[in-house]
Amino acid sequence: MKFIGVVIIVASSLMMGIYMSNSIKKKINLCRALVDTANYILPEIKLKQTSPCEILASERLKSLDFVGQDMLLVEQKAKTPLNDEENETIGHFFYSLGKFDVQNQIKQIEFFKEYMSSAVRKYEEEYKSKSKIYVSIGFSFGTVIALVLI
Repeated sequence: MKFIGVVIIVASSLMMGIYMSNSIKKKINLCRALVDTANYILPEIKLKQTSPCEILASERLKSLDFVGQDMLLVEQKAKTPLNDEENETIGHFFYSLGKFDVQNQIKQIEFFKEYMSSAVRKYEEEYKSKSKIYVSIGFSFGTVIALVLI
C-alpha cells in the first residue's frame, strides 16, 4: 500500500514538471504559428490586397482562436500564454491590418515576423535550459515528499 502511495506521489510531481516543460513548448508552437500567419498575410496584402476582414475570416487563421474580427476594431492585448509585451504586440499587429498603405503594411508584417521569430528563439533557449530542470525538480520533489511520508 505504501509503495502505491509513493508511486502516485512521485508520478504526480513528475507530471507537474512535465506540464511546466510543455507550457514552454506551447509558447514555441504559438510563436511559430504567428510567424506562419504573417507569412500567409504578407502575399495577401502585397499581391492580392485582400481586406483584413477576409484575411481574419480565412481557414488558415482558425487555429488561432484568440484572433477575431474584434481585433480589427479595437486595439487590445491578445489572450495567449505569452508575456504581456508579446500579447500587446500581437494585438497591435492585428489592429493595424488595413490601417496603413501597402508599403507600410508590408514593413509592419516584416517587423512582426522578425519579432515573433526572435520570440521563438527566446523560448527555444528557455526550453533547452529549463525543461530538464523542471522534470528533474518534479521527480526530486516527489521523491522527497514520499521519503518524508514513509
